[in-house]
Amino acid sequence: MTGETLTAVEIAVRARQGNGPAITTLSGHVDRLARGLAQVVNIIDPDVIVLGGGLSQLPYLYEQCRNL
Repeated sequence: MTGETLTAVEIAVRARQGNGPAITTLSGHVDRLARGLAQVVNIIDPDVIVLGGGLSQLPYLYEQCRNL
């Protein structure tokens, strides 16, 4: 969005600091994550979904997904 090349951690830090483009970037990620998880739930109907990997450690993702 800004022309900068940042890691996911750098984007998350900037979003926590109130950086608009970083917040927008994470919001887009949350939207895509929520849509993907909705498809899994609609097709497979799992009892639980376990997310792993580096980005899964961002509390922001779960806070925002809950609001969708």
